[in-house]
Amino acid sequence: MDKTREQFESWSYLPSSVKKLITGTGRCGTMYLTTVLRHAGCSNVWHERPKAPILLSWGLAPLWENKDKCLHVVREPLSCIRSLASTTTMGWLYSSYHIERRFGVDLHEENMLYRCMYRYHAWNLMCEDISCHTFQLENVDQHVGILAEFCEGDQDRILKSIDETKTVNQRRKHLPKLTWDDLFEKDEELTQKIQEQTKRYGYAV
Repeated sequence: MDKTREQFESWSYLPSSVKKLITGTGRCGTMYLTTVLRHAGCSNVWHERPKAPILLSWGLAPLWENKDKCLHVVREPLSCIRSLASTTTMGWLYSSYHIERRFGVDLHEENMLYRCMYRYHAWNLMCEDISCHTFQLENVDQHVGILAEFCEGDQDRILKSIDETKTVNQRRKHLPKLTWDDLFEKDEELTQKIQEQTKRYGYAV
């Protein structure tokens, strides 16, 4: 069983060991945040490891119910949508399944740009519904107090770790650099919805 399939199957249920969740769309920065938090001494935090007490995972979002024990991280939309193209085949099957269940939209036959756009829109809406706080990945240093309390860590150590930890993009298969005009050309109505979300998350359009 390859690692991707094993991870996919681990998302079919919510492990009782997971007490808190930090989530978002795929490619939103959960791996980076895990590195930051663990470097800051938060040893109970793990990325996509089902037995962790505090888990950073986009995949468990559809199964989560405890709003008070969940944080939602968002990433600048054009960068995130572009990066979602690197999602594995299993990741697309999983996310498309839950999007169709919740939103009634079948993404299987859609072109890659539209799939990435709709996934950004729909998955973030789902994460909003299950979380108590939303914050920008790019401004994580402004939310250190909440992160420290949530992850049982030290604010100063987390701030220092943010300064010392560089973002590393692990996958190279992306869409070309995107503009809002590209998104409007693909689907005007969906782009307007994404822009409304963008403003709600504190990004400029």
